[in-house]
Amino acid sequence: MIIYYDGRFETILFGIKQLKHVFNKLDIFFIERNLNSFTCSSDMKSIVVSFASQGIRQVSETVGEEGFEISIDKNTVYITGREHKGVMYGLLDTAENMEFYGVESIKAKQENPFMKMRGIKFNLPFEPYDMGDPFEKNVKTCMDLDFWREYIDFLALNRYNCLSLWSEHPFHMMFRLDKYPQTCPYSDVELEKYKELFKFIFSHSKRRGIEVYIITWNIRLTPFVAKGLGLPGELGDMADQYDVVYDHHNNIPNNTKEFDAIRQHSEVVKDYFKECIKALVTTYRDLSGIGTSSSEEMTGSAEERQQWVTDTYLEAVKEAGRNVP
Repeated sequence: MIIYYDGRFETILFGIKQLKHVFNKLDIFFIERNLNSFTCSSDMKSIVVSFASQGIRQVSETVGEEGFEISIDKNTVYITGREHKGVMYGLLDTAENMEFYGVESIKAKQENPFMKMRGIKFNLPFEPYDMGDPFEKNVKTCMDLDFWREYIDFLALNRYNCLSLWSEHPFHMMFRLDKYPQTCPYSDVELEKYKELFKFIFSHSKRRGIEVYIITWNIRLTPFVAKGLGLPGELGDMADQYDVVYDHHNNIPNNTKEFDAIRQHSEVVKDYFKECIKALVTTYRDLSGIGTSSSEEMTGSAEERQQWVTDTYLEAVKEAGRNVP
């Protein structure tokens, strides 16, 4: 068996890796060739892996983004996608079918994703929204690059294409702001370790066709960050407020709105968040996007809360030069 493919794409290489694993498991001899060396005149059994714009094999108009088509012409099996992620999914599908049902299971077919976005909500243990074993006992695990490598590969194998990472306030772990250097509690060595972690998560996800989003709770701070901005540490201490904020069933008065209002209407807090978002999207180019909430820990009407997010998050992205859909 000859496998022809373009090795420039990490997504395709991941699919090829799974295919080769199955060939070895089934004791099928194979050789690998560059896609450019393929000729239609070959009589040897072959698998030709490409996407439509490469001109080897076209796909039907009904094949959409991330979709693929498998076609057979004599001894040649063509695995073709609209783009490289579709090719990866075609390879994964072929490898899985062969592993369970053998080479004879390869049939002509066409597949498109039933859901365009297939995502995971991952609550990071760094500045989490709550306390307890799920967070406290997984800090070391989530600092391990091998964990993320295996987890992201697992997501790709199960056809997920979106990973959202949730943290109340991750920014001080991701960079040191030139304008507000006192908001980062880490040494240069410690900070570099965190930056290496996040850069690996974003880049490895991209190599597996997965988009990554950082999701926050808008204006929440840590005590250290609050003090670094010249504000009282209490403005960043959310731990003692949870019972009051969320225990409305017991009719406990919510006396935390004054903290919300101070953060929301503080110019230094607003400017700090703008600087954070600009640093985020310029430091981590493989990050697909960001998200936040205008309903958490804020005061005023829905329009006023939304305007705060627009003036900070969206304006910062524009100032950083990144496209805002």
